[in-house]
Amino acid sequence: MSSSHWQNIQDEDEDDEEDFKPEADREALVFLIDASPVMLQPAPHTVGGEGGDDPLRKAKSYLDVAVDCAHSVFRGRIMSAPSDKQGVVFFGTREKRGLDDANGGFNIRDGVFVEHRMSVPSARRIQDLVDLCGEEGNARFDTTIGSSTDASLFYDGLLKGHHVAREMLNDHAPGARVSKRMLIFTNRDAPLKDGEDGRELISQWKEFSNVHHIDVTVFPLQRALDQSEESLFSHSRHRGQSQREFDASVFYHNLLTCAGDEDDASSSGRGGGGGSRRGHEIVDLSDGIQSLTLAFHKKSRKRRRLRTTTLRFGAGEGQAIAVALYAQISEAKKPKQIKIHSRDQSVIHVQTNYIGAAGDVITPASDRKYIEYGGEKVVLSAPEIAEAKRSCGVEGIHLLGFRPTEDIQRWLQMGRLARFMYPEDEATQAGATAAFTALVEAMAAKDRVGIAAYARTDDRS
Repeated sequence: MSSSHWQNIQDEDEDDEEDFKPEADREALVFLIDASPVMLQPAPHTVGGEGGDDPLRKAKSYLDVAVDCAHSVFRGRIMSAPSDKQGVVFFGTREKRGLDDANGGFNIRDGVFVEHRMSVPSARRIQDLVDLCGEEGNARFDTTIGSSTDASLFYDGLLKGHHVAREMLNDHAPGARVSKRMLIFTNRDAPLKDGEDGRELISQWKEFSNVHHIDVTVFPLQRALDQSEESLFSHSRHRGQSQREFDASVFYHNLLTCAGDEDDASSSGRGGGGGSRRGHEIVDLSDGIQSLTLAFHKKSRKRRRLRTTTLRFGAGEGQAIAVALYAQISEAKKPKQIKIHSRDQSVIHVQTNYIGAAGDVITPASDRKYIEYGGEKVVLSAPEIAEAKRSCGVEGIHLLGFRPTEDIQRWLQMGRLARFMYPEDEATQAGATAAFTALVEAMAAKDRVGIAAYARTDDRS
């Protein structure tokens, strides 16, 4: 038999993406954008830029910055994840609109304007966001939506906006595996008025995490100085500045104390709350508002988590680090082709038999494969190959040793896509992050690359 009938030994296991069930089938995302008058004030010049006639490149207000972030998600998901749903809600508005205009405004609330209900991205929705940017767009926003001039109602609008976002994110079929997130854009770090303690909103954040499995992310924009602050800083080093850093310690630090229970990660897949839970967080924009775009894309990009496994240093139970594998890039595979009969549309099944040089049928038991070693072809049977794959026994990534980086050539790869390894959080295994970081830093200091064997199943039984 000619050598073309033989194959070099490769890993015959199915790809991780095929055998590992994703944590969520879709993602639901709601943008909760502050529409108070301070959001219409000019933002630093580093946000916008020269962009011809494109209103998104001429962003000059804080509202433009927030809407531009929503626009980038809509535009990206229309190609990469067309089944994901997004919604846009403004709070602190003059006008009000609920979830259903046909019924006189279902769930309509004062100070809340639902610009986009939960739906898949479309060209019309993207254009609607573009129409709100720039000087003409801001004027159109002020005419159709407007900002509430009563600062005492800001907290009420923020709380009611959370109620609307919760209803929008929970609008899915029972049992659906949906990852739910809400993104808040505001430049007001003190939403409370005199006499308020914010316990209703804090309770809402806890309910989001523990009951509805909704992750809340706050994007704090540089806060514009009001008249009292301008007089306060007029004789200080802040002279000539119209912006002040967002101080999360005033109120929004309470968001970080509303994390879910320790077992939420395992229970989040029940009741439609599945997904790669990120938890509540406040994005660090200490470098200024110009860093918002980069920070937003990092937080909004979907992480494709394939599986959870362990990085093992030995056979002992305590000699392992809990890690997760992520797909940085994946192949878009076409559906399997099905052949049908033209007469009755019945499925045609095809059976392939391999015939040897002597005319006998080659069965799977008699099939042989080879690997070239020392100029010779080492022939292995199917049972021998299966036994070699079970050499590790215990499921996980078994670290075998280290080699100098210069010895690892670029062409030394197995023909499969690489996976990104990241340690699990401390709730899964205490010390996992510190141990994994120490290992990576030690390899970088000594210019070494770790060599490991990956056993995807436990074959001890």
